[in-house]
Amino acid sequence: MQELNIEQLVFSTVNKCLNHLEKQEILDLINKYYQGESVASLIEEYQISVSSRQFYKAFPKVNLGKCKVCNEMKEIELQSRSKELQDIPNKSPCNICNHVEDPYYCSCNFCKKKREEEKAIKHKEDLKLKFFSQKFKENYEEKLDLKAKLYLGLLIKTYQDETDNILLDSYSLWLKDSKPTPTVELLEEIEDYLIQNYFIVPDQDTPAQYFYLNEEDSISFQKRNVLFQVNIIPFDGNFENLVMRLIYPNSDEFLADKNFCYRMWKKIGLEILFEHTSIQLREFNLMFVRKKKIKQVYTYLLNHFSVSQIFHIISMSISKALLLDSTVTLDLIEQYCEDIGTKAIANNSDIEPYNCKVPDNIITKMFFYNVLNISYLGMSEMPTMDL
Repeated sequence: MQELNIEQLVFSTVNKCLNHLEKQEILDLINKYYQGESVASLIEEYQISVSSRQFYKAFPKVNLGKCKVCNEMKEIELQSRSKELQDIPNKSPCNICNHVEDPYYCSCNFCKKKREEEKAIKHKEDLKLKFFSQKFKENYEEKLDLKAKLYLGLLIKTYQDETDNILLDSYSLWLKDSKPTPTVELLEEIEDYLIQNYFIVPDQDTPAQYFYLNEEDSISFQKRNVLFQVNIIPFDGNFENLVMRLIYPNSDEFLADKNFCYRMWKKIGLEILFEHTSIQLREFNLMFVRKKKIKQVYTYLLNHFSVSQIFHIISMSISKALLLDSTVTLDLIEQYCEDIGTKAIANNSDIEPYNCKVPDNIITKMFFYNVLNISYLGMSEMPTMDL
């Protein structure tokens, strides 16, 4: 064992059988013992009243300095030299937290947790390596359908940074004036569609910590933390041109497919109605819930009225609920919207449209301005294929 120095000895813990010795004598005694001198001769030399078996137990504790984990002073009892204790600082546990200066064998809670964390990090790194070892499906621009083009244009316009990476940080977007979509649910649907079809794929610079094994034992990732890149091969080989074509869509290309434009007009209109209903319910401290019935009612009304006319129907429904029921609920709005709407359709009555502007969200503006070229008419006119 390496020789000790006098500063390391905690003399307050020395056995009374050594009280007649000076500090230096006690230090010399300890060092001689560990250097192999006979216990019997040491007892005789220093006139100590102790048995040979109890000899080393009379030694004071040794101060090894502050523990690196709990920051408390680490004091240990010296052991018999028969145990061949060669490295006291490394092999002696802290008397407070049980830490040993050996990361592979220490059993203190801190080191066990650290080893578990290191194991988890290695597991994540292996998952990331395995994930990127697969070959992603290649998507060619000329084979993209209109839905993919519109959704990609939205995502690029919403999220892309100066390095062409995409981080799906949707929460912060809802704190801004211009949202990507009327509702969070529509944005989630768009993101999942693009991810599942490999139109956007994780970037290899994504930290390994965001990869995990899902319930099907396949590798997945936390999409809100992953950096994505657009996985589209431009027909002209120029990525910047591709981006421009997606964020500023060609109206003629879209209008050539009237059925798609009609279905997307109704889809966006439905989400605008959901958003509007949610805003109205918040006035009564109520939360909007997507129910099958309210979706069916609004979808039916969009076959006969514009979005702004249905805004008026919703307003009349709220007034009717307050008058007849003295309260407002989503079920009552749904019921009275259906009653007012079907009655107006049967009587061929005209519903006065609300004087409202195009909602301030990116997909609505892109679709009404850039794709359909109809501006506010997307709100004031009933969805139609006659474009």
